[in-house]
Amino acid sequence: MNIPFNTAMTGMLNAQARLADTAQSIAREGAGGNLAEQMVEIRKAETEQAANAAVLRTAAEMTDRLLDIKV
Repeated sequence: MNIPFNTAMTGMLNAQARLADTAQSIAREGAGGNLAEQMVEIRKAETEQAANAAVLRTAAEMTDRLLDIKV
């Protein structure tokens, strides 16, 4: 695999882990936690996931085009 794929996949895994941690925190703390701050964390993880998915799609398209040029 190449660097853009690895970077995007690592970013996606990190975003998923942050989302899972935040969801567990919400479930554990319930109404006693800072729900607004936790919702911001969820949105940040969602945005990071989308950005890394875009990087992954772009890297795949670039790889496809390079293969088309060489073939």
